[in-house]
Amino acid sequence: MDFLTARPKNVFARVGMSHVTNRLGDPYISRMANMSGIHINTASQPNANPHFGTLTTLMCNAAIAAELGDQFGKPVRITFDMLENAPDRRIQGIMRRQVEGEDIEFQMSLADSRLDDGTPLVEYNMRTFRSLFGFFQEKTGIATEVRSYQECQADTSFKRSLLTIFNQLDVFGPIIAPTDGVIRLRYPCPVCKWVDKGSIHTRIISQTHDEIVFEAFCPDHGHHRATLAIGSEDFFDTNTPLRAIAKMPGLIEAGKHDNVMPLVISGRDWSGRWDKCVHVTGVTRLGYPAWELPAYIYTPTVMDMLGAKLSKSLYVGNLYDHMPRGFMDLDDFMAVYDTDGLEKLWDHIREWARDPAYMDRDGYTILYFALLLAGELEKAEIMG
Repeated sequence: MDFLTARPKNVFARVGMSHVTNRLGDPYISRMANMSGIHINTASQPNANPHFGTLTTLMCNAAIAAELGDQFGKPVRITFDMLENAPDRRIQGIMRRQVEGEDIEFQMSLADSRLDDGTPLVEYNMRTFRSLFGFFQEKTGIATEVRSYQECQADTSFKRSLLTIFNQLDVFGPIIAPTDGVIRLRYPCPVCKWVDKGSIHTRIISQTHDEIVFEAFCPDHGHHRATLAIGSEDFFDTNTPLRAIAKMPGLIEAGKHDNVMPLVISGRDWSGRWDKCVHVTGVTRLGYPAWELPAYIYTPTVMDMLGAKLSKSLYVGNLYDHMPRGFMDLDDFMAVYDTDGLEKLWDHIREWARDPAYMDRDGYTILYFALLLAGELEKAEIMG
């Protein structure tokens, strides 16, 4: 048998929680006993048309919501955190300038970048996300609420978390930035909206328990300041680890207020060491015991032919020209597989949510999905 051309057998072993659960919601049976419902939170950077990996992750969110609603017979909400603070990765969204002899990279956010006709880049990219949310609602009856990062960072609990973190840098620095201990908080120039990506020239001017004043530098408009305080309307951009920790108290407190279980759904690449070293450690350091943390489900990773994660940054950088047609982004998928393909993909992922053996897998390759969509994927044989 030629290894490079052989058709693989669809057989795999159970892993992790699928050894001790029959349904996806089984780990939450006791927690859900006195709860009124579930609030699912997920997030993504809408810096392009959703690529195939993002498509499957968003489908998993909707399928999990439907499955948990069926299992517990209680209402489920989905909130999608739109990360419009993410950088515009197009060439016009990046600027390098010399500042005090250093080569500094400045970036423009998706919210502040505009197309030639003046349309905010984030709104242009969100069109396809919203079309998917509509498709999922038709299938599940569950609407997806979109929350902007602007709204997220303005929340009182988010600002309170940031104040705690920056008043305890000796505690949170090694958690959020293990290599150098530098926690990066950014805010754009109020005139041109360019922001120092690495916070190289951002510093604290004054600091109390309740208020911290930061100063940053714009090469065209000089120094500018922003105040972090409860009640301040100044905008702050946070990177992934800082945001992941700072937004959790809001989900926890809202869950207590509404008597619902907060559930965060992320891709499998955010599990493992990240979850333990950054997320769990960071949120417990904010004062929340482990049993109050949101429940977490990690969805399978979509991998290329060699087993590497299908990457959004590589997709945006046009480095996937070797990929088969249909697996680049949603437009490419629809051009090849049309609505029938979207329906087939949904039906398959809905089955994943019914059996933890599928949802708990680390990932699936592009070959797996190509066989599925061609109608050539044999029924799986699950071992163990």
